Amino acid sequence: MLPWLGNEFGNPSSDYPKGKSAAEALKRARTQLNSCLGGVGGSLIFTGCGTEANNLALLGTFLPRLRGLGMIKRLLGRPGHLIVSAIEHPATMKAALFLQGLGFGLTILDVNSQGFVGPQSIQKAIRHDTLLVSIMHANNEIGSIQPISDIAQILKPRGILFHTDAAQTLGKIPVDVNALGVDLLSITGHKFYAPKGIGALWVRDGVSLEPILHGGGQEKGLRSGTENVAFAVGMAEAAQIATRDLAEVSLRMKTLRERLWQALAGHLGDRLKRTSDPEQTLPNTLHFCVRNARGGDILAAARDLQASTGSACHAGEDRPSAVLCAMQYPWEWSLGSIRMSLGKSTTESEIDEAAKLLVHAVQSSPPKNR
Repeated sequence: MLPWLGNEFGNPSSDYPKGKSAAEALKRARTQLNSCLGGVGGSLIFTGCGTEANNLALLGTFLPRLRGLGMIKRLLGRPGHLIVSAIEHPATMKAALFLQGLGFGLTILDVNSQGFVGPQSIQKAIRHDTLLVSIMHANNEIGSIQPISDIAQILKPRGILFHTDAAQTLGKIPVDVNALGVDLLSITGHKFYAPKGIGALWVRDGVSLEPILHGGGQEKGLRSGTENVAFAVGMAEAAQIATRDLAEVSLRMKTLRERLWQALAGHLGDRLKRTSDPEQTLPNTLHFCVRNARGGDILAAARDLQASTGSACHAGEDRPSAVLCAMQYPWEWSLGSIRMSLGKSTTESEIDEAAKLLVHAVQSSPPKNR
């Protein structure tokens, strides 16, 4: 990234030499990143983050439908239908709700007790006017990996577009757009060690989108604004490293994750419940609940631990996360939500220390009723 932050600080849309050099760097980064996604038959649009990529996929699909539709016609009949799951990231869910507010149809699918979307529920939800289905590749809270390719087989014969939010998966499990069968795929750089502030949307050839940012027409007219060359180059390099080392890093993280779980379960027993199938979960993610406890209290007691809880506090009252609510977790479990996320540099000694901190924090927090 350094040359594009220093001496080669040219605008890739300009014709002067440094601009042309920057444009070539951007082209190489696009090709490199596209290759990491197995992206034959599509192109990449650089965005400012994964949130923007998700919004471009959803809004870009539906907004053209408003053209030529008068207010009376919009009131008489909704001009299109979207399907999402109940456990989507807010970057997808809030975009979907925004479209619903514009008059489009929206179906939010339930998930099972382990956070999986059933392909059969997709099939039942399809309407004659369904334009797009958006199901995340893996959940950001519990790590459940969705049956994306199975869903794609249902949608493709019907000509329904399929988007997946793969922000959590690149660098942790294989991400191949053609093997998955998707038409649109979002990624965000910082999830695989690129800088924060860069993302991308992969778009299959032939898919038409409306831009949500209007201006100079960069990124094939879909994302106006001077391109962030340094961050695009950094993201492409990070993706290449992540895919090159995927098998080794994935196995190592999974082994450490299970070491952590065994240490916790061995000391805390039936006070813990794991929320997803370890064989269908991201290798770096361990999510569990502590019965009759509050996740925030546990993490506050384990001060040196860098972890998070899925529950939110509003006006001083705890409530379960939307993901656990969608999974219909009982109240006595869902408030004690803990999410542990491992990285490729995590060590065995750090895992053992994390287990020790958590065990002590839980044991020193007596069970609390609702």
